[in-house]
Amino acid sequence: MSGCGSRTSRSCSARSSTPSAPAASSSRTASRARRRSSRSPSGTRPTPRTARRPPEEAPVRPIAETPTRPANYALISAVYGSGLAAVSALARRRGRVPTGRDLLPLGLATFTFTRVLSEQKVEEWLRRPFVEEPADGPRHPRGRGLRYAVGELLSCTRCTGSWVGLGLVGLHVASPGTARVAASVGTVGAINDTALAGFAFLSGEANAAGELGTIRRRQAEAVGAQRAA
Repeated sequence: MSGCGSRTSRSCSARSSTPSAPAASSSRTASRARRRSSRSPSGTRPTPRTARRPPEEAPVRPIAETPTRPANYALISAVYGSGLAAVSALARRRGRVPTGRDLLPLGLATFTFTRVLSEQKVEEWLRRPFVEEPADGPRHPRGRGLRYAVGELLSCTRCTGSWVGLGLVGLHVASPGTARVAASVGTVGAINDTALAGFAFLSGEANAAGELGTIRRRQAEAVGAQRAA
């Protein structure tokens, strides 16, 4: 017969499943190391921090779901089309069509000025009559009719960018020197934004790599302590 009878089978099973003292100590050491690693805020790779998060854009809803009429948008389109026609006529009369080398600075300036106009806090006074910007949650247009439609335009960076681009091209046609100064300022601003974003990304990656190295070193120390036990 085996050493475990029917009466003592449970106690034998319990004794056989109980780990030895060194194994239990090693298990506890590894468990504590895992808990320290999970409690550490460095357990995950941090994302780079930005100076200010741009406001969220509310999704564009169909006209049937907004307090507007097609005539409101038709009026905005008519104003834009009239401005485009006026700039085209002035460019034809003066022979001042932007060349290929003008497009890059004008495009970068459009990017910079659009972000300032549509997202930055400094221009909130201009958006306030048309856009509600709560502290939490996406912003949304105010009012009804044309006011609401203008609020939708100012809440959309692509829409605002079309108007800013038209204004800069019109300025280039009317006064090339003034337009070059404005485009230079906008281009420098875009380069600055890109440099800051790149620096924040690289700094975040470097910090994450350093913290990951610390975690791995602690894990190696825990494994060493486990083996020593």
